[in-house]
Amino acid sequence: MRRDSNADLVRSAPVPISVVVPTYNEADNIKPLVEAIAKAFAGTPYELVIVDDGAPTARPRSPRSSPRNTP
Repeated sequence: MRRDSNADLVRSAPVPISVVVPTYNEADNIKPLVEAIAKAFAGTPYELVIVDDGAPTARPRSPRSSPRNTP
């Protein structure tokens, strides 16, 4: 039987705030935006979803290079 890779996500507690950021040709602005969002929500549980539309100027980056569990 195959394990569902999203099973752990489904079982986790719901996050009270979701921030969804659609991007188009914004590769250079994502890091400062993520840092500003982390500062704004300091001490508050939230999830950040960055939606990349695959714009031609986009540079692939690992989202793990940004702060994750900021206190």
